[in-house]
Amino acid sequence: MFRLFLVSATALLLFGCSSTQPSYNYVNTTSKPTNTPVARSSKLTPVPKQQIIKPNYPQYVVQKGDTLSSISRRCGLPIERIKHYNQLKSSRLEIGQRLYLPGVYKLSKAPTPAPPMVQNVSRNISIVPRSRWAKYKIKGNVTKMGKVSKITVHHTDDGPKLSKISDIKFLQGIENHHRNNRKWACIGYHFIIGRDGTIYQGRPLLYQGAHARSNNPNNIGISLIGDFNKGYPAKSQLASLSALLGNLRSKYGVASKAVYGHRHLNQTECPGKYLGAWINSYRTGR
Repeated sequence: MFRLFLVSATALLLFGCSSTQPSYNYVNTTSKPTNTPVARSSKLTPVPKQQIIKPNYPQYVVQKGDTLSSISRRCGLPIERIKHYNQLKSSRLEIGQRLYLPGVYKLSKAPTPAPPMVQNVSRNISIVPRSRWAKYKIKGNVTKMGKVSKITVHHTDDGPKLSKISDIKFLQGIENHHRNNRKWACIGYHFIIGRDGTIYQGRPLLYQGAHARSNNPNNIGISLIGDFNKGYPAKSQLASLSALLGNLRSKYGVASKAVYGHRHLNQTECPGKYLGAWINSYRTGR
């Protein structure tokens, strides 16, 4: 649906970098651990620690004066997420050290203070606010949400170029399509869950969404980045979805049977057969 945008965005990423920016190395890190059978032995062999499978993101080279806090402020990723992806046991960095920053292709030039994380759902969930990723203000053609009575889950049904673009660039592409092609106020979903489990704020909950034709009133829209006709979402995505659903249901008094996949409300394959199966189990409490 967004192939034309994604191709253009990828070209910008490849040719738009300034020579004054910190250096990045693109490396192939998409290989997965194999399940090679191990010969039986009377002695127990230690199980190696499961490796973190890193997406095909660039690496940031630590420079003089960098700290985890300053890098976090410049790229918008929480410190704990940076430490997790790089398996760091402490906050100490060395000059020349390489860091994976999932979903980030360019750091801001100066470590300016970032907006606080939105916590309008629960104290236990942090959400990246619109101000960290959106390029546009919300237009005036919005409708008040009213009393929330249901939640609908979607997938973005991404194109083949998604592996070469960051989640934030992809979000900006969705919003551009929703604003300029469909003439909506902003992105139609209230929340979007990235490939690494990060939850992004879309349309503020104050306003009715634009994600389920004829079923938008009183309906919170959540979309996961990916095509889940091909397979299940990542464990981190499902964990974030489960936590977000639990908190939204608690806050607004929504029953599990009032959590829908888009296919329950409209004629569509969304959110894909695999995520759809997860939603079916969630609705019945299994």
